[in-house]
Amino acid sequence: MALPRHSRKPLRSTNVAHRTRRAPSILGHVYSLSTSPKSAFGEHADAFQRELTAALLEANPSGIFRERLESDVVIARRADR
Repeated sequence: MALPRHSRKPLRSTNVAHRTRRAPSILGHVYSLSTSPKSAFGEHADAFQRELTAALLEANPSGIFRERLESDVVIARRADR
């Protein structure tokens, strides 16, 4: 059974969630990216870790960061030809 024309517009949904992270979790995320694996830092990895941790604590001395995660979903049908 075909849907009436007016029912064929895309369905849209936006979902928002929040996640709390601390410096070690953020560092782990950085290292998990293909652009910045720990091996890419070589002998400077320990210094990078110290500097990133210090920068994060300077930005927020509690060391707790709240991350907003947003995803958009669009479900659409292809128009009949």
